[in-house]
Formats: sequence, C-alpha cells, structure tokens
Amino acid sequence: MSAETLPAGSRDIAALTDPLLIRLAAYWETLRRSGALPGRRDINPAAIVRAMPFVALIDVHRHSPLAMSFRLVGTELARWAGRDNTGREIEECYGRHVGGDWDRAVRDYERAVLTGTPARRTHQGQRPDGLIFDYERILLPLASDGRTVDALLMGMVPH
Repeated sequence: MSAETLPAGSRDIAALTDPLLIRLAAYWETLRRSGALPGRRDINPAAIVRAMPFVALIDVHRHSPLAMSFRLVGTELARWAGRDNTGREIEECYGRHVGGDWDRAVRDYERAVLTGTPARRTHQGQRPDGLIFDYERILLPLASDGRTVDALLMGMVPH
C-alpha cells in the first residue's frame, strides 16, 4: 500500500522522523484492538518511560466547539513551555501565544478528535518569554469506548 492510499493518520505516522515519536506511535498502534482506539487506561507509563518527559495527556471535554485541557504534562514539555500547563485549557495555554498559527494548529487537534486518526505537525513554537524552538508533534487519539475520542496522547520533541 502506498502512502497515498493510506488513511490520513497512517500517513502522519509514516511521516514521523523523530525516533522517540516513531516508538510512541508504534506503541499506540499495538494497543489498538480490531480497529478500536485504545483508551487512556490502556497506556502503561512503564512501556513508554523514555518518552514520558516529552508526552502530554490531553482530556477532551467537548467536541463542538472543541474544548480540551492538559491532564498531564511531561517535564521536558513543561521546560520548553516555560511553565507546567497541567490542568489548564489548551487554548488558554497556546491560543494567545501562537497567534494566527493557533487556527492552523487547532485543526490538527480537531482532526484527531473528530476522525480518531493521528495528526502530525512540524512547526516553530514560541514561549511566552520569546524563546523560539522547532518541534515535531504527534497527536494520538484515545477513546474509553474504543470509538469516541475523549483524550489525546501527545508526543512532542524539539528539532
């Protein structure tokens, strides 16, 4: 099967370049059963211990309009952001700092939530203190019932 015929999420996983994110996505894929999405309860932190500093767990509160918050933020993500965003709404954390790019970035979150497919992005981020960094990110959908996305497992690493 060529990349052009793969489902969108599979193309996003196939496009990953960072070894840590490739392993995280491969782990997520092992948790899928008969096409069902894994749930938050299926994630074993010991299985992704090297990725944990670069991982965030995002709760999805509402699909339309999309409302999400950080349940858990890895230590490296908190360091890059210049703060620990655990418990904060996604848009509150990034919407006003990312500016116009937030509209483009939020579409990745929407796609992952509404279609149940992974969403990859490489981008340049900026912390509130002005520090600029390039990153690669993957959003991996999670669903307690195997179908309705209620969380995202995010992996993000600098380049």
